[in-house]
Amino acid sequence: MSGAPNPVLFIGGMCSLPLGTMERQLGNMAILNPMVELLKETLPGARIRTSLQLSEAWCARNGVESLKIRELYEPTLRSGVLAVFDWARSALWRTARRLGLRADFLIRGPKMDALREADLYLDFSGDTFGFMADARHLLKHTFDLMTAYNLGTPIYMIAQSPGPFPTAYRRFLARRVFRRVALVAARENEAYRGLREFMGPAFPVVKTACTAFLLRPASADQVDAAIRAENFARFESPLIGLNFTGFNLVKSMAGGGKYREEWPEEALQPMLETARFLLDELKANVVLIPHVYRVNERGEFIKGPDTKVLEQFKRVLDPGGRQYGDRVMLFEGMHEVDVVKGVIGRLDLFISGRLHAGVAGLSQAVPTVMIAYGPKHRGFAAHVGQESRVAECLQGRVESDELIAVIRRAWRDRARISAEIAAKLPETRRKARQNLMFVKALVEARRAHGGTLPPAVIAALLESHGEPQD
Repeated sequence: MSGAPNPVLFIGGMCSLPLGTMERQLGNMAILNPMVELLKETLPGARIRTSLQLSEAWCARNGVESLKIRELYEPTLRSGVLAVFDWARSALWRTARRLGLRADFLIRGPKMDALREADLYLDFSGDTFGFMADARHLLKHTFDLMTAYNLGTPIYMIAQSPGPFPTAYRRFLARRVFRRVALVAARENEAYRGLREFMGPAFPVVKTACTAFLLRPASADQVDAAIRAENFARFESPLIGLNFTGFNLVKSMAGGGKYREEWPEEALQPMLETARFLLDELKANVVLIPHVYRVNERGEFIKGPDTKVLEQFKRVLDPGGRQYGDRVMLFEGMHEVDVVKGVIGRLDLFISGRLHAGVAGLSQAVPTVMIAYGPKHRGFAAHVGQESRVAECLQGRVESDELIAVIRRAWRDRARISAEIAAKLPETRRKARQNLMFVKALVEARRAHGGTLPPAVIAALLESHGEPQD
C-alpha cells in the first residue's frame, strides 16, 4: 500500500453497550485490547474508529476514535427505526449508482460518512445470531451491517462464534447478513463447521482463535499491589479461584434476566456444594473473582452483577466467616482486565462460569474448569486440549455432582494439565493472530482491486493463506 492513504478501519457490533460502558465487560476488553494492539502493529498508521462506547481515557491511550453517534449503539425503538431508515436510503443510493444516477444526498450524515470512509468494517459481535443474541439488538445490528454493505464497505466478522441458529427468525436474518459479508473468522471448530453447513461449503469462513488468548497480564508488581489492596490474608497455595454468574444459575429463578440483585438460595445450591467440596475435601483457599463491573455517570467502575451474586454467595456460604474465616476471599475491588488476568494466573486451579475469565486461566496454563452456558465453551477449551474440563449447564443449571467430578479430576491431574495447556498455547496464539493477518490481507486486496472484493478474490485470498474452499 506504498504511497496510498493510511487505511481506515471501523469496529462495530452487537455488543455496543450504552455510552462509556464497554469497559465494564472485562471479557469484551480481553478480546478488544490485544485486537487493537495488533491492528496497530499490522497496519501502522491506520485510523481506527468504533461505535463501541469506550471511555475517552481508553481511546486516548490506544489511539482509537469512539464515535458518539447514539443510533450506532443504543438498542432503542428510535435507534431501531433509524437503522431501518439508514438501510433504506443506502439501498436506494446503491440502486441509483447501478443506474448511473448521482444520489449522494441520500447518504449524508456522520454515520454514513464513517461507514463510507472505512476500508473495512470489523464486526465485533461474538455470538452473532446465536442463542445469546437479544432479538432487539439482533434486528438493529442486521440493518446496520446491511447498510455498510450497501455503501460498499466490506464486512469482516472477526473472532466470532456464529450460531447455532435455533429459530426461523434467526436463520432468516443470518442468511441475509452472511450472504453480504466478505469473510467470517470463526474462533472454534464447531462454529466453523456449523457455518459451512448452514451457508454451504464454499462460504468464506476461516478457523482462528479468540484474540483474548493474546491479552498480556499486568506486571507482577501490579498484581501484587492489587492483592495487597484487597487485604487477602491467605492468598497462598492451595488456591482455587471461582467465578460464576446468573448464566450459570437456574433460569426459572433468574427474575427475567441474568442480572439479579438477590438470588433465591435454592439457585445457589450447586455452587454452594461445589465450594464446600473445595474447602472441606481439597482443603483449599478459595478466591471469588468477578469479571463484569458497571460504570457510573462519571465513567468510574462500580460493583456489577458478578460482584453482587458473589457477595451474596459468600454470605450464604459462610455467615459471619464463622466456619471458614479468611479462607474464602472476594476480589471486590474494581480492576482493569489485565490485572484480573494476572490474579487468575496466580491460581492453582480456576473454575469459571464466565467464558473469557476461563480464557484468562487457560492462556496462562492454569488448570481451568469451564462451566458452559453455551456451545462455545467446549470449542474454546479444545484449542488447548481441555474439552474434558467443561461442565455443562445448557439447561439452565450446572449439577454439583457433575461439576465436582470434573474438578476432582482436574485437581488430581493439575500438573499434567498445566503442561498440556502450555504445549498447545503457541499454536493457539498463532491462530488468534490470524484474525489480524486477514485484516491486512483484505485491505490490501480491496485496494488492489479498485475498492471491491469480489468472491473470486476472497477465494483466492483464502487459498493463498492455506484456507482452500471445498
